[in-house]
Amino acid sequence: MPAIRDFFDRLVTVRCTGKFAGWGCLVSNAHLEQPAGEAQAVLDNHQASLRDALQSALTTAGGLGQLGPGLDLSATAEHFTLLAYAINLRSRAGAQPQALRAAINAALAPVSRTP
Repeated sequence: MPAIRDFFDRLVTVRCTGKFAGWGCLVSNAHLEQPAGEAQAVLDNHQASLRDALQSALTTAGGLGQLGPGLDLSATAEHFTLLAYAINLRSRAGAQPQALRAAINAALAPVSRTP
């Protein structure tokens, strides 16, 4: 779970601070265009890669006893993937890092096993 939390923390930091804060997200913008053919395949591959990486991290977290019982890892990975896309969009619209981090905490809390 620390790796997943770190991923989201870094995403918020990149999207909300520094020279390029608030810039568009090519992947999110491209999804809105509903492309076909090769462009759609690239977008689908990007989402699948992100989801698979998150599912792998969740599998590791489960093995380390960091997850609550009965968790659907596939659905949770998809949920976290959607959260990453939402952070990209909301940060572009000027959402404050504190609000984004509160949403991340709300998504991670029910998944994580409380030590």
